[in-house]
Amino acid sequence: MPDASPEPASKTDDNSSPIGGGNGPSLSHTSNPAPLRQLHGLSVNALTDAYLFTGDAKEHERLDDQHVALCLMIGGFFPTGAQSAVNSAVKVPENGPKPAILDLGTGSGAWAIGVAKQVPHADVVGLDLVPVNPSSELPPNCTFEVCDVNTALDRYSDKSFNVVHMRMMLQGIKDYATLFNQVSRILRPGGVLVVIEAVWTSFDANMVRIQAEKPTDPGFTWLYRIMSTINDAIVARHSSFLSIERVHEIIEELGKDTYKSVSNYSFFMPVGAWPTDLTERQAGELIGDSVIRAQTSIRPLLLNHGITGDELDRWAEGLQAEVKGNKVHQYIKIMVTWAVKVDN
Repeated sequence: MPDASPEPASKTDDNSSPIGGGNGPSLSHTSNPAPLRQLHGLSVNALTDAYLFTGDAKEHERLDDQHVALCLMIGGFFPTGAQSAVNSAVKVPENGPKPAILDLGTGSGAWAIGVAKQVPHADVVGLDLVPVNPSSELPPNCTFEVCDVNTALDRYSDKSFNVVHMRMMLQGIKDYATLFNQVSRILRPGGVLVVIEAVWTSFDANMVRIQAEKPTDPGFTWLYRIMSTINDAIVARHSSFLSIERVHEIIEELGKDTYKSVSNYSFFMPVGAWPTDLTERQAGELIGDSVIRAQTSIRPLLLNHGITGDELDRWAEGLQAEVKGNKVHQYIKIMVTWAVKVDN
C-alpha cells in the first residue's frame, strides 16, 4: 500500500485510452486542455478567477517539493490513521467495479502518480485547472482531466470512486457545502474522503498564532504578513474560505447517514531547516524553499488584490532572509481530515 517515498510525477501520452470499466468512471487522459492565460505577466489557469496562483511548470516543480514534505509529515500518501480504511476501500473486489481513486486539485500530479504505482489494481484520476507537468513515469492506471472542480463533478455518476483525496485546493472552491455534497454522492459505500489543508497564517516557535501586524511589532514575521494577506485576498474572492478551519465540522454536518466516522487532527509544519528531528528538518527545508518560490506563484492573486509589485518584492526579500537564516522558528498549521462513508 502507499508509503512515504513518493516520486514526483512523467510526461503523458495524449493518445492514451480511456480508463475505468464495469460500473466505474469512464475517463480519458487530458483532452483539449484549456490554455494558460497571462495575468500580470504570469501564467494562470484560463477556466476560473476563483484560483489565481500560477499554473506553469515552475509552479508544479514547487508543488512536487510540497508534496514530498507533506508525505513525510503524515506518514505516506495517506494519513497513517486513515490507512486501514483506505486499504479496505481499495481492496480487489470479488465482483463489482474496479477500485477508483479521485485526486481533486492534483497540481503536478505527483500524488496521483505515486498512488497509482502503489495501488496498481485501481484507476487513479487527477483533476486540475491546468495540464499537469509530471516528472516521473506515468503508470497505465493513472489519467488526468483539465476542468474546474467547482462545476465539473456532475460528470461523474453516483458511487464512482472508492477514495476521494483533496489537498491544499480549497482556496479555489466557491462553495464548500456544494463540494462536499458532490463528493459524498460520487463516493462508493465504505469509501474514504481525505482532506488536507493549511491554515493561512503562521505560528511562532511555541506554536501560537502570530498576530504582529507591523515589522516593528514584537514577533512579526514576513511569512505571517504574506500568508495573512493571501488569506484576505482569497476571502475577498469567495467567502467560503472563512470556513477553512471548519472542514471536519462541515463534513460531520452531512450526518451519520452519510459518513459513519469523521476523524481529524492537526500538526505543525516547520518552515526552514532548523528542527533537530530529521524528518521535520527534511520537511521543513522543503517547505521553506517552497514558500520562497511561492512568492512568484502568489503574485497574480496579490497584485489583483491591490498589493504593489514593489511591496511584494520587499516582502519576498524579507521572507528569504527569514527562512534561509534559520533564526526565525515558525510553523504552518496543517489540518488533516478523513471520513468513511456508510456501507450502503
